[in-house]
Amino acid sequence: NVNAGLAGVYYLQDPAQSMPANLTNPAQTIPIVLQDRSFDEHGQLYFPGDSSGGALSSPNPDHPYWVPEFVGDVNVVNGKAWPYFEVQRQRYRLLFLNGSNARAYSLLLKTARGKGVNMWVIATDGGYLDVPVKINGERNQPLNIMPGERYEVIIDFKDFSGQNLTLTNSAAMPFPFGDPVAGTRMESVMQFRVGRLEIKDKSFKPDSSTRLRSVAQSIVRLTDPIKGTLSVTPAKTRQLTLNEVMGDPVNAVDPVTGTMQAYAGGPLEVLLNNTQWTGASPRTNGDFTTITVGGTSVAVSELPQEGTTEVWEIVNQTADAHPIHLHLVQFQLINRQTFDTVAWDAAYGAAFPTGAFQPAYGPPGDYRAANNPLSGGKDGGNPDVTPYLAGAVIPPGAQERGWKDTLIMYPGDVTRIAVRYAPTDAPVSAPAAQLAYPFDPSGGMQYGYVFHCHILDHEDNEMMRPKMVQLNPLAPAPSARRLVKGVNY
Repeated sequence: NVNAGLAGVYYLQDPAQSMPANLTNPAQTIPIVLQDRSFDEHGQLYFPGDSSGGALSSPNPDHPYWVPEFVGDVNVVNGKAWPYFEVQRQRYRLLFLNGSNARAYSLLLKTARGKGVNMWVIATDGGYLDVPVKINGERNQPLNIMPGERYEVIIDFKDFSGQNLTLTNSAAMPFPFGDPVAGTRMESVMQFRVGRLEIKDKSFKPDSSTRLRSVAQSIVRLTDPIKGTLSVTPAKTRQLTLNEVMGDPVNAVDPVTGTMQAYAGGPLEVLLNNTQWTGASPRTNGDFTTITVGGTSVAVSELPQEGTTEVWEIVNQTADAHPIHLHLVQFQLINRQTFDTVAWDAAYGAAFPTGAFQPAYGPPGDYRAANNPLSGGKDGGNPDVTPYLAGAVIPPGAQERGWKDTLIMYPGDVTRIAVRYAPTDAPVSAPAAQLAYPFDPSGGMQYGYVFHCHILDHEDNEMMRPKMVQLNPLAPAPSARRLVKGVNY
């Protein structure tokens, strides 16, 4: 549906947010929606399900219309293939949104001679940074953006009179260790055609010393992004895994055409914490909470409490990066750290009842840290990854030091995020009773939220889990909450 439909952006402006006088009108921001698509010889959208186009694209007969990662061969921006945008010699605000199914983009703006052009990131998924961050195009530093991520940038075209600049992509697919795009037509995204008339530009200048946020409205910090450390005491730490379930090559009847096919084998599904959406599995630990709505039962393992801060450690055991997205909350990246994948996989597999990895079984041990002697005090049901850490802690990139709701989790990394179930502007020092939303986030413990991989092909085949938020017991009942300045209810 997303592949065949429209994609766009809308801009939410907080009226209470104080901004520089020359950076107040979001209508000046140009949306740049990045997608890759494929077309047939008639110009119609083409999606390689089952044996369409005369080639068997499905790796297994189990999901004939599922593509593990759809990769298009045409870059589309705002619905147009390889477009150009006529700009004047002035600064422009651009809002990048990666709306692709699976493709990552490593964006670099280049002149006709291949020289990189600087960009300045001013905002992430969850709002403005404290200060602009330079993406140094002159040193060929790209801006990495995976599906679901957003970055607002400023580009100054003043010094490029009459030139055509090309927005390029260098991200391999699958990201980051897949097939390179260098030398292919997917290396080019769009063109900026710069006029010759210089415009008297009074807009916000990002390379000045001017802050985006006032000191009084600085980002509420749960972390020290320079050191890559946590600055608050978490209620708990969850350690969750990213898993890919593979199928073997097989000769089988195509469920669509009824003909015998030789399936190459490959991904069957991709999972969060080795658990399918429903949570159904042979596990009998009693550590998941079964919630039934309208006759449908789902076993929920993530039940955070409103007002608390949690650390989520995501252990990526797959070969690719995944953009993990949490609904309801914004979070802050603490750090990333590599781990010994071979040693960890052995310990992880040995923790299952059979002594070997059991796909879609759920975590190998009891989800509750207190009932899992291998957990290292972390919820999630997995052996503690700490003994298998191999590299130094890597702090967030400068452009990642704001609030995020979607974040790249690289293969072979443990990615740690600080997740607080409260409004982003609530001070760390706020009384516990004030750390509450002005609405009921619990849904009466019937209708919750989800977290998932934002590669659409992954979230559509099990890489999504529900979470139910429990109300802050110290806060007023949801019916009594309201928004007033300085207090969340």
